[in-house]
Amino acid sequence: MTTEADPVALASRVAALEGENKVLADTLAKANGTVAQTGAQLAALTTERVALTTERDAFKVQIAELAPKAAKLGELEVTVTALTNEKHERMLISELRNSGKLPGADELTLSGVLVKLHEAGTVNRFAADPKAEAAKALPIISAAAPTLTRPPTSGGGSPGAPTAQVRRAVSLIRP
Repeated sequence: MTTEADPVALASRVAALEGENKVLADTLAKANGTVAQTGAQLAALTTERVALTTERDAFKVQIAELAPKAAKLGELEVTVTALTNEKHERMLISELRNSGKLPGADELTLSGVLVKLHEAGTVNRFAADPKAEAAKALPIISAAAPTLTRPPTSGGGSPGAPTAQVRRAVSLIRP
């Protein structure tokens, strides 16, 4: 046996190591490319995160500014709805009174009747079309409160016989 290495075997071994080195170099290049790509994606995500955080903070400021306005808007909506409903109810009462079919009804009485019928779900006292609602409500009111269809009676006539006041006898002697 010789202690010297065979030059062909060495050349073959060197070629194998060079091939393995090339494979490792290619793998390292791919890994470095992936690291660079991941680093770029991370930088883009960090930039996007900063932009989104800034946008979120701006939205929080806008919400803080709009919150009192939204509350005021809610209050105003309630007020407008109440005023509109009141107007519609007054127009409906006016239509009912002008119909001539309820001569015994004053405004307060009609308002009370409409409240009860509205609660029962038979009449909408806040209807946008008062003429149509009045036409619908008249038969219902006539059936529910027939006294409103009669004309008011005049208060003529005699007051009746005067009532005599009986005086109590007073005694001067004390018992």
